Amino acid sequence: MFLIAACGPLGMEDRRIQDSQINSSSDWDGFHRAALARLHNEMSGGDKGAWSAKEKQIGEYLQIDLGQVTWITHAATQGRHEIDREINQWVMSYKLTYSDDGAEWKEYKEAGQTKVFSANRDRDSVVTNPLFPAIKSRYIRFLPLTWYKHISMRVEIYGCGL
Repeated sequence: MFLIAACGPLGMEDRRIQDSQINSSSDWDGFHRAALARLHNEMSGGDKGAWSAKEKQIGEYLQIDLGQVTWITHAATQGRHEIDREINQWVMSYKLTYSDDGAEWKEYKEAGQTKVFSANRDRDSVVTNPLFPAIKSRYIRFLPLTWYKHISMRVEIYGCGL
């Protein structure tokens, strides 16, 4: 049972989650690094306003360390922010894995089956997916399964303290 007032965004957009807590399997380059994967992040200087993986392949991931075991209730995604309207990149579906120690990972499941989450169909709309059941974890990974043009995303995680 959660107290609604105690639940909400866990800190990607407002930067309570530090850059050092955000990692990935790979980055396209330093201007597309994992720390840029914050919901509503925009281009600034040379930074491209989203995380973009080096490769377009299954197995790429974005990992967030929440700093402590936390209830996770929702995940939200956006595509890559870009001033140039010719560049359109976003994740269309993903799965989640989670871990208490960053070493042993479990796939998020609903009714005993690995859950595939529907994600974006454009770069800027926010798609929020509930996790039912909610999970308790310190680390969470977004693993893109399908994408438009390239693996690029911005995210927020919602939950409640223990």
